[in-house]
Amino acid sequence: MELKHYFAVLAKWAWLLLLAPIVVASISFAVSKRMEPVYQASTTLLISQTGDASRADYNALLTSERIAKTYAELITKRPVLEKVITDLQLEMTPRQLAGDIDVSLPSSTQLLIVRVRSNDAIQAVAIANSVAATFLERNGRSGHTTYSAYEQVISGQLQKVQGEIQTVQQDLNAALERKKTLPDDAEEGVALLLDREIRQLQQSLDDARRTYATLLSSYLQISDQDNSAIQMEIVEPAALPARKIRPRIAFNTGIAAFAGLMLALGLVFLLDYLDESLESLESVEQALGIPALTTVPSIADREASSDLPMALLRPTSTYAEALRGLRTSIQFNMLREKQRTLLVTSSFPQEGKSTTLANLGLVMAQAGKRVLLVDADLRQGNLHTVFGVSNRVGLTDLLVHRLLPDESTLADTGIPNLFLLPHGARPTASSELLGSDHMAALLEHLNRFVDVILVDSPPVLALTDALVLAPQVDGVLMVVQVGRVSRPDAQKAIRHLQSVGAN
Repeated sequence: MELKHYFAVLAKWAWLLLLAPIVVASISFAVSKRMEPVYQASTTLLISQTGDASRADYNALLTSERIAKTYAELITKRPVLEKVITDLQLEMTPRQLAGDIDVSLPSSTQLLIVRVRSNDAIQAVAIANSVAATFLERNGRSGHTTYSAYEQVISGQLQKVQGEIQTVQQDLNAALERKKTLPDDAEEGVALLLDREIRQLQQSLDDARRTYATLLSSYLQISDQDNSAIQMEIVEPAALPARKIRPRIAFNTGIAAFAGLMLALGLVFLLDYLDESLESLESVEQALGIPALTTVPSIADREASSDLPMALLRPTSTYAEALRGLRTSIQFNMLREKQRTLLVTSSFPQEGKSTTLANLGLVMAQAGKRVLLVDADLRQGNLHTVFGVSNRVGLTDLLVHRLLPDESTLADTGIPNLFLLPHGARPTASSELLGSDHMAALLEHLNRFVDVILVDSPPVLALTDALVLAPQVDGVLMVVQVGRVSRPDAQKAIRHLQSVGAN
């Protein structure tokens, strides 16, 4: 049920689900085409150690990698960028230029890659090469630099870690001393907390000692390599980029189309959640909690303009076939429940109750049943117009004068077995007349002449007439126009009918 409902919702809003991605993708495409292009050029530098090759080991390689990380930070600092701006006569600040530069260090390598973005491809190449050249120039005429600066950095780190070791050792000694002086009758929880603190301090001390050992090894290696140096060289200068990196028109358009589809789906299911209309036979049954007999297709405007019943004008139409199916369902129920009078109503006007009643009466008469149509819509009834009979004397007159007609009083519609009792004069108090004892007696009297009586009444939520008629008939046929009547209104109409004991 739910899956079928969701497919129906998607089919209903298929035009929106198709249009939204197209519109959003078109806007994204137009905006992307108008965006200023961005090009990227990159220069690759190699950071390596020179000196005695026989002394190169893992620590030496690790030292080069650490220095490369330091250089990655230094290369975008103001001294380098100011010179690049001056040399290339760029109209930007060092901060703006730094925002267009990315420096990366590929994992487990001694490479340093400088990437520069610009709206001009040639300018991107010039800036990338100038940044690399300027940095090399500032860090040694031949591209070499000594270890002294890095040695100072490691020395400072050694002093910091040594201070941490001393602090942790003191805290550990104090904790051990507290454990020694802990009374034998101390609570078990206090001892456990103290043991946990000692283990944590011991772990911290071990970690600090390992860090100190690593730093000390690097420091001793640098101190031992007075003739060693870090060499920097450009291994791949920037080249003119083959294509722009932004805007990515195809990518942006695809993402926009997907986003448009997701937004449309969200809107569709939100509208469905907020939609209180009844759209199908299943939704009517689920909302009202009563069985729905069938669905009848709408009548085209050009055919609805005719006064004659559709089942007479187009006996082979889908509408006529649907009415025959409704006839079968109603006759089965009426036979099972021994019903002979049926009230036809709706929630609001213009839902097709009178049209349904006229056509239903016609197909019942064609099946050999003697059918009487009673126009009890004393305010807006027009069945006499549909069948072309006189409205001079009708139901109102019988009720006002408390008359019981004979069979000859019933209007002949010209259709075999089909008779009509029009509404007659327009009364001022229709509900009082329809709720009178004489109305019930009149229906009982008319049952003597026909097999089935179909009573047309005003809408339930518009007037009280249907509610006073409902207890006087054997059953009520509720006409619901899908797509027009809301779920709460239909439920309210059913509650009103059930409150007066309608079947």
